[in-house]
Amino acid sequence: MARDVYCLTLRQPIRNHLGLAEQLGRAGLSVPANIVEGYCFPFPRLPTRVGARVPR
Repeated sequence: MARDVYCLTLRQPIRNHLGLAEQLGRAGLSVPANIVEGYCFPFPRLPTRVGARVPR
């Protein structure tokens, strides 16, 4: 996904809007980073709104 977002930011119309290209690049990297961070720090069982339990 990060590679696809990076390739998207190289397209000419998006490159003209530097703020948008930089923001897309950061967003493309933050999604996999957040997944890894969540995987490395497992939480204890958290009660959900309906009372079910999240498996470990």
